[in-house]
Amino acid sequence: MASKGKVLVLDDSQPILDVIRDRLEKSGYDVLTALTAQKACDFIRDRQVAIVDYHMPGITGTEAMRMLRLASAAAHNSCRFYLYTTDPSKSAEYVSEGFDGVYTMKGNVEALERQLEATMRVVRLTQATRGGSRSD
Repeated sequence: MASKGKVLVLDDSQPILDVIRDRLEKSGYDVLTALTAQKACDFIRDRQVAIVDYHMPGITGTEAMRMLRLASAAAHNSCRFYLYTTDPSKSAEYVSEGFDGVYTMKGNVEALERQLEATMRVVRLTQATRGGSRSD
């Protein structure tokens, strides 16, 4: 079965990363996880979507996203960056900080999967309108 998409998840909680990875891999995604922004930068090269926790030790989600954007650009990759949060009331603020969007209902992996499926449709449409897709 072909991968539904390449996803990177950054969170400082290994149990959360494990639950997300297990669910998304069972649904057909190619998932990499990282506990630190620096490690995530090592993995961003071919990822289509990065899901970023806002509250990280010593760094905000916005700072982590900016680091990842730079690493993604250096790898000539056009990754989309989504914040994963329990506070949907600040969605507009997070988007103004540079996130492509916000996944709400953190902790609900079923909701995350549905939100990710919608994002991957946008990724595929964007690739199609640019005249092709990246190699997998």
